[in-house]
Amino acid sequence: VTTMKKEDFKVLGLEDVLAGLERDGFAIGLVDPEEYQGWKGQIPGCVSKSMLHDFGQNPLRFHLNEVEGRRVEHAGFKLGSAVDAAVLTPEVFARKYWFEPKKVAITKSGHPAANGMQDPDQKAAWAERAAQGHVMLAEKELAQVREMAGNVEAHLAELGMKVGENTLTQVAMFLRLDEVGGEQLPVPLVVCGMLDLMPLEGKLLWDLKTTSRGVDEAGLNFAMCDYGYGIQAALYSDLFAACTGEERAFAFLFVESAAPYQSRVVRMPWLLLDGYRARYERLLREYSQCLATGDWGALILPEMVYAPPRYEAAKLEEEMVESAK
Repeated sequence: VTTMKKEDFKVLGLEDVLAGLERDGFAIGLVDPEEYQGWKGQIPGCVSKSMLHDFGQNPLRFHLNEVEGRRVEHAGFKLGSAVDAAVLTPEVFARKYWFEPKKVAITKSGHPAANGMQDPDQKAAWAERAAQGHVMLAEKELAQVREMAGNVEAHLAELGMKVGENTLTQVAMFLRLDEVGGEQLPVPLVVCGMLDLMPLEGKLLWDLKTTSRGVDEAGLNFAMCDYGYGIQAALYSDLFAACTGEERAFAFLFVESAAPYQSRVVRMPWLLLDGYRARYERLLREYSQCLATGDWGALILPEMVYAPPRYEAAKLEEEMVESAK
């Protein structure tokens, strides 16, 4: 069990991060989550877990998304971000998200528009707020976020975590890397990550996740693998150790995005961290190499021979045996 002091974690601005990286090679502290996202593009060689995971999936697609801004956010991302804000940073939720019933335009004759057209003044006001980064929630979405957040807060209380009291939220970590696994990087990197929940005393670091797949064991094991959460656990544990000198294991708190909004903790075994550490170190080396060469992969890929997955191969084998009788 390690114990941290709240006063050791100051609120950071970009200048503080850059100064810490220059002076100590790392920086750790509390951040505004919206500012944090913008800093990645202002710190040379900066890479996060989500960037590293996307890079590992397809380097060329990752490059196009990051450089040309082709990324399309899914509806689930909007909901998950809103729940994160409601639980972890209520002040950000109050500032960024809002709900307002739609006003129907009034015709010259004084009657509501038959086609349901929105009041032009309200439409303009909504557009202005959206341009400023505010997010409009539908009435159903707002109710959903409140119920999900309430269930998460109840689960956190059961785990002994009280946000703002014995648990810090949105703790950002930055670490400068010139080499990985004893191998010099072609281009130095700054690896960053943000802890959703950091109890001042305990054995674990935490991340909050929403899932549309349910919280049964099979679904969560699949999500952990599919979205690279093992990489996140290893990377964040290592970042925390590098920035504080303290070692902690990692756990995730998942909440369903559909009623009844059940939640479940998934702990990452220490034994698996070594494997995921090897994976993220390999990705860091490959990412640095792409930065150095500017080669993110070809549009035309080599020809392949179809190899059916196991379940399909088993079915085919059964059918061939049956047809041979």
